[in-house]
Amino acid sequence: MTTYTTMDNDRWDTISYKAYGHCQGMAALMAANEDVFAEYNQPAILPGGVLVSIPDLPDIQLTTLPPWKVAQ
Repeated sequence: MTTYTTMDNDRWDTISYKAYGHCQGMAALMAANEDVFAEYNQPAILPGGVLVSIPDLPDIQLTTLPPWKVAQ
């Protein structure tokens, strides 16, 4: 697990994109940072200087196909 220090106006999706290269890590970020999420969930725009834990994600297959078109 690594950490990231937010910049003004960071959001969970932008942090996920910076950390993982995609936005599918948002839920893992929020779960790993429950205290930060609770404090800054409305609006979900974070101020600068907040230390956020970046958990390791399992490998995921990214696709733009709808679920019913993805080969099983």
